[in-house]
Amino acid sequence: MPAVQVLPILKKTKAFVFDPKVAPGAYFKSHAEKQAFIAALQSLEKEIDTATKKAIASIGVTRPMCPDDCFPFFKAVAQLKSRTIVLADPDFIWVFTSSGEVIRRKMPSAQK
Repeated sequence: MPAVQVLPILKKTKAFVFDPKVAPGAYFKSHAEKQAFIAALQSLEKEIDTATKKAIASIGVTRPMCPDDCFPFFKAVAQLKSRTIVLADPDFIWVFTSSGEVIRRKMPSAQK
């Protein structure tokens, strides 16, 4: 559950006898375990976002990639999404990088 979804729950904290009159629920909201949990959740979400951006998308197909449509498509998507895309067809392994570089390696079985 993302931290932003937890915050409304935290705002629904019930009032307590030790609450300041101007801040109902402040006593329970101040509990360290809730604050630590929200902080940990927000940190985890940032790590997940970073990991997602670094993830490599890999695809395998049974026919050679067409140079007129698919090649420019994957090159553009890799740059647009700032991701590395690896595509394996029967002849080559293609690596489309976020910088626009494309690396092509002959498939071991196709080197004959």
